[in-house]
Amino acid sequence: MDLRAANWRLRASCILIYVSLAILLLTHSIEAAEMKDVDLYALVVGLEKYKDPSLKRTPMAAAAAQLHDFLVERRGLFRKVKVALLLDEKATKANIVKVLKEELRAARKDDVVLIFMNAHGFASEAEPGKFYFTPYDGDPKDPSTRLQLNDKSLFENIKSERLLFATGSCFSGGFLAGLAKGVKVGEDVDFLGQLQGRFGVSAAAATEQSWNTGKYGMDLFGYYFIKGLRGAADTSNDGKITVKKLFDYLSQEVEKETFGAQHPQLFVAKGNPSETTIYEVPTYSKDLDIKVNFFHEADDKKVKLITEETVLKSGQHLGVAFRAESDCYVYIYWWDSTGGAGELFPNPQLTEGTGEVKAGQTYWLPSKDGERWYVLDKNPGTETIYFAATRTRNEKLENLMRSSTTVVASSADKIQRQPQSETAAQDLSLGTKPAKRTETREQATGEMERELSLMGFAAHTVPKGAQKASFESRERLVEQMENRIKVSGAEAVFKLQFQHVAP
Repeated sequence: MDLRAANWRLRASCILIYVSLAILLLTHSIEAAEMKDVDLYALVVGLEKYKDPSLKRTPMAAAAAQLHDFLVERRGLFRKVKVALLLDEKATKANIVKVLKEELRAARKDDVVLIFMNAHGFASEAEPGKFYFTPYDGDPKDPSTRLQLNDKSLFENIKSERLLFATGSCFSGGFLAGLAKGVKVGEDVDFLGQLQGRFGVSAAAATEQSWNTGKYGMDLFGYYFIKGLRGAADTSNDGKITVKKLFDYLSQEVEKETFGAQHPQLFVAKGNPSETTIYEVPTYSKDLDIKVNFFHEADDKKVKLITEETVLKSGQHLGVAFRAESDCYVYIYWWDSTGGAGELFPNPQLTEGTGEVKAGQTYWLPSKDGERWYVLDKNPGTETIYFAATRTRNEKLENLMRSSTTVVASSADKIQRQPQSETAAQDLSLGTKPAKRTETREQATGEMERELSLMGFAAHTVPKGAQKASFESRERLVEQMENRIKVSGAEAVFKLQFQHVAP
């Protein structure tokens, strides 16, 4: 391949750069060392805007922020976690260099170092072999203001021998191959191949672009990289995510989503097997087994199960009931046909807002006694319900929902009173009129959907003939139906969609 030609293509390309140095248990210490005995040092950088207005704004901070949240969420895996997060104005050249050269030098040989950098990149035809990262205060016309990533001096203070270098840039196969040649005072050092414990994964081949479809709020490589570390790459269910597992997972998912237009590449340091474990995920001897029913009241007043084939009309009544066999946390969210988001559980009438669920207890939504209903509004379209189950409390989801558009269970102006023959119960309107939303709430809703999408999908079983089954009461539905959600790992989400039509 002509490296100069590849560099020229890079010059005009928007480059997303992810540099990740994550948990790499080397061949001599895989069995002896555990994550809880080592520290994690991380630098996470993401830019959406720049000081120079000529640099195009790009959504490059989302993946960085998501990775940062994941590392903090799983901090219990390590003895100590220190994460430096630099976004937009804080991501100056001086701040980045300071962390690389000073703060990361505290990492010991067996500690893990993670560096994640996401922004515009630059390669010059006049300087083959040199690649630049554009910080917030970078000037595309002045090389001295940019960060030369293949400058060996940036990384020479890092003693850790557990290093994964990942790049999500366009044409990154050529980018990563060139970056392997460290440059300092005429030296030619193979940064990946000649140093112990070095691995590299690129998003695409040297002649391919890296896709960002907008589907997940970040580029495809970044999305599947985080999702893989989160547990999706543990295809053997042994709790170990090796370099090979992660790369195979990335390749399969990215190639599938791009219809074969993008092919991630793997670079392995000399003498280091790709079976090296790079991350661990919690394993459990017993699945979380949750019996759950999404149901509605039919025209004949009988109760029927809601499935993907269900079509409901405005004004119809809906409900949810679930019971877990083990203590866990449950979060149920609803996206209505207008794009509004609502929280069905935690429900302030049933819990204190943490989503904590006790084994063996049946939870009725929207009310404890099962005498209330959700009522579909007058806006037809596709309705979506997310049912997420986790072993431990997910504070991020709880905080994001507090900033989102609608909290169904506690918003007084969303309550729709319905005539009741024997009770004075209040039914809750499932759906609201389109309202002006703040940018902050829009962002929170988007972040919440990204968080849910990064979870694994739960195994869901529905009995044969469930769509046609009907019962005189909701209690009988819960007693006799056998819809189950099984969560084998730390977390999983089940997504249910049905159609809402006009009467």
